[in-house]
Amino acid sequence: MSARTPNRGGASDGPLSHAARSLINAAGRHELGLDFVLQGYPESVAAIHGVHADAVHEARSFLAESGHEVGGVPEESPPFRSTRPPAHGPDGESRRGGV
Repeated sequence: MSARTPNRGGASDGPLSHAARSLINAAGRHELGLDFVLQGYPESVAAIHGVHADAVHEARSFLAESGHEVGGVPEESPPFRSTRPPAHGPDGESRRGGV
């Protein structure tokens, strides 16, 4: 299987872009393995492997067509929001007092 050169805009001139192919190869050597590519948050997989999330989706589609079981794309958890009131008011004055 020969590597294909991505066209402008990241589109591949073959069945699998270079980024997706590299992701699959790197995942095979990574301690989290292919299971992480198949089941992890796309943005997390992309960040760990240094690719765009689109390459993760492309790799998952390719792996699914190759017979791997691909989980549903998990949704990112909502950002952490503290239940504590802000430390400073809009004028910059401390609301906690004493400090």
